[in-house]
Amino acid sequence: MKTNLKKMLALTALSMALLSTTVPTWAGSKKTREVFLHSNQTGWSASGSMVGARYSADNNQSIGCSTYFRPNSPYSLETWCQARNSAGALYGCASADPRHLETVQGISDSSYLYFETQNTGPAGCSRIVIYNGSDQLK
Repeated sequence: MKTNLKKMLALTALSMALLSTTVPTWAGSKKTREVFLHSNQTGWSASGSMVGARYSADNNQSIGCSTYFRPNSPYSLETWCQARNSAGALYGCASADPRHLETVQGISDSSYLYFETQNTGPAGCSRIVIYNGSDQLK
């Protein structure tokens, strides 16, 4: 009887210790969107989250924007956005608009990106949107 009582007390103590240990819990909306490319008669668009592309099941997806300085160009400071979907299709656009440069400076590793072109010549970005929110975190 004493052996059973000791086992029960030991199990009770272990249970209490396990229950009192805090375990991190995650709550809230999560939208880690993979890269999506869309085209129509007026142009094309690309969208996706940095996290969704990074943790996708394939090794193809990527999305991002960069800025660079070109000294011998009429547009010395340029923004470039590029996306590759799971099939390996690649879309990219460039812009010399200083507002686009300012927009992409807000990109983080948990950003959702959307950019598009209109059929107005070479792949010039007509719109760049960056969304940063808790729902984009992994």
